[in-house]
Amino acid sequence: MAGISDKALKANYAENKYRFQKQELQNKEFSDGSGLEMYEFKYRFDDCQIGRFWSIDPLADKYPYNSTYAFSEDKVTTHVELEGLEAEYIFSKAKQELANAFQGLANAFDKAVSVFNKSSSSTEVQSGPLTTTTAGTTVTTTTSTNAGGNMSYIIAHNSNDGNPEPATKTTVTVSADTKTTINTPVVQVSQKTSVDNNGVVTNETSAKGNIKVDGVPVAVTGSASTNTNGQTKVGIQGAVGTGNTQGVGQVQYSTKGNQQGVSVGVGVQQKAGNTTVSTIFGINLSW
Repeated sequence: MAGISDKALKANYAENKYRFQKQELQNKEFSDGSGLEMYEFKYRFDDCQIGRFWSIDPLADKYPYNSTYAFSEDKVTTHVELEGLEAEYIFSKAKQELANAFQGLANAFDKAVSVFNKSSSSTEVQSGPLTTTTAGTTVTTTTSTNAGGNMSYIIAHNSNDGNPEPATKTTVTVSADTKTTINTPVVQVSQKTSVDNNGVVTNETSAKGNIKVDGVPVAVTGSASTNTNGQTKVGIQGAVGTGNTQGVGQVQYSTKGNQQGVSVGVGVQQKAGNTTVSTIFGINLSW
């Protein structure tokens, strides 16, 4: 065995003394090259030849059913010794790592797909030949799976019995906004500031123009926004129809740190007097 052990390397490398359970082997400390041949755990020395400690367990009073010299409470096939004190189940860390992996996967799935319903209303509060100012509110209801919550319960209770977690979870965000629009014969440029019920402030710049697709008039709006949560969005919206009722379709791309997402929605907007109301349903995908 010497040819394939660390002895074969001792000419160029120091001998590895940290071996069994990563504890230091006390050997060759005497002048003749011999030694105690024991592993130095934090609280006791282990004689690996007999599988016992040489001194009494400092926690012997807690374990009267064990030998005071026992190694790993004599559970040597399923446990490791904690620095000369207690046995630790060797699969506990592996089980926790596996649980963490499943929990992370469930949380990622919850974030990956969600559906939303966004209802907004805006009213002109000032109108002039060049600028228009509106004030409004937006209510966004987002529903996603609750795999993370269910996985947390299963991991904590090792069973799904009595699980109170719902299959889905819903969040509602309400924001108030003001928008100022500069009107030109070709395009309308707007600056909008929104504050939601969580205190997140969003600043959005957009430009709106009119085009025709196969003779059908389409109002196209391009927008870019940032918020105080570090999220950036760019999007495009098209509104089709004449009169006070139009069909709406929109696509948005967002980034926040390493997370990216795409949102696609369709809906309708109606104008009555100085007030415009819109409802959009859609899906969010993130990765």
